[in-house]
Amino acid sequence: MDSLLDSVKTTVARYAMFAPGQTVVVGVSGGPDSTALLHALAGLRVAWRMSLVAAHLHHGFRGEEADADARYVAELAERLEIPCRIERINVPAARCRLHLSAQEAARRARHDFLRRVAGEVGAERIALGHTRDDRIETILLNLFRGTGLEGLAGFPPVSLPIVRPLYAVSRAEVEAYCQAHDLQPRRDSSNLNLDYRRNRLRTELLPYLATYFNVKVGDAVLRMAGLVSADNEFLEERAAEALELISLARSAAEITLDATKLQALPPALQRRVLRQAVARIRGHLQEIGFDLLERVLEAAIEGETRQIDLPADGVESVHLRVDAGALRIYREAASVEWCPWQRMLEIPGRTEIVPAGIAVMAKIGPENGLEPEDRLVFRLESLTLPILARSWRPGDRIRPRGLGGSKKLQDLFTDRKVPAAERGRVPILVDAGGEGRILAVVGLQADETALPARSLRAGAPAGELLVLRTEKLGCDPPSAG
Repeated sequence: MDSLLDSVKTTVARYAMFAPGQTVVVGVSGGPDSTALLHALAGLRVAWRMSLVAAHLHHGFRGEEADADARYVAELAERLEIPCRIERINVPAARCRLHLSAQEAARRARHDFLRRVAGEVGAERIALGHTRDDRIETILLNLFRGTGLEGLAGFPPVSLPIVRPLYAVSRAEVEAYCQAHDLQPRRDSSNLNLDYRRNRLRTELLPYLATYFNVKVGDAVLRMAGLVSADNEFLEERAAEALELISLARSAAEITLDATKLQALPPALQRRVLRQAVARIRGHLQEIGFDLLERVLEAAIEGETRQIDLPADGVESVHLRVDAGALRIYREAASVEWCPWQRMLEIPGRTEIVPAGIAVMAKIGPENGLEPEDRLVFRLESLTLPILARSWRPGDRIRPRGLGGSKKLQDLFTDRKVPAAERGRVPILVDAGGEGRILAVVGLQADETALPARSLRAGAPAGELLVLRTEKLGCDPPSAG
């Protein structure tokens, strides 16, 4: 039990992770590592004079199991008297939209969530529960992908605002700590799925290497990582100096390099300079592999005109263009293709429209005191149930009140200045289970059969009504249902 706390204290002091008076967001999945981290920091917060905020992201995978994870985190934080932020995001939809693996889409969503929470609560640090074992696994996975020195060094203990207090703690120490404090963390069933390379490495390859090659294989991997890290840091510093020397022009959205000077650099620096330039414009180096860098360097050396488009990232893309002895790296708006989605409304009931970030509450019956600003109201007799919420399709048209005809949704989006990249989020409500007419473009336009505001203010209309009210999806723990 004491070994984990001692290790955390040593690691935090060695790498100056926290300063007195800081607020720290702790990423908590509910698993053993993050549970132990939150509990340990809770016991140290008074002595270290820091404030903690627990943050948990429900990824939209694993159904009831994930709902239970969120409830566990909320209960743990309440027991430790730590404020808790819990949010649900449709990672499967983001994965489809951005063409990412499930694990990469979840990782990006999680980091975006933690950074946003940190900004909202004024936190200076984000603490993650990555352990010594995670480091070993990450280094080996990088090795099998054909990584350079940076990948062999593994992830660092500090990459502000992210810190990793369990950096030197083993998974066995985490389990012992949880058992000693009766924490009973959650167990992610996906960790047993050997289709994931990390799980197979953890359960099959590492035990094999320890049995037949080196009983202390983990120590050997981390010793190599320490040596590589020092070399990598030195070369990165030299590359940063070279980047400054060969830059012809720089701005927040563009860097232009002298291609002749780039090819004159030692090969060990050429790729590093190019990687650093891309990282400055793109913000990260995900999906920037060896082959792509080689294509750029080959074009620069041969002096040919060539443009290489990097994988789109959200609503922006980055391009590399070699032309007339200059290598231009620049960012511009990207066209984002949204995956079609649809969801039948629960009537009566509450339906979460996760791609749009809203929930729709449906109620049948007369209602007094209506506030029309956040509601759509229809006479039930004018509708054909059920009602489908779906994404926009080219050719969709709606009949607004007073127009005397129909209007293309594409024209509506243009008139309302809805960016093309955002149009796939806007819910379209269609009766007859999606086969009827468009009742509303939520937040923008209602069909002519919707009861106008003036009739609602005059009193409750006769007959049964369908009342649809929208609200933004919040950060409360999801219910068991």
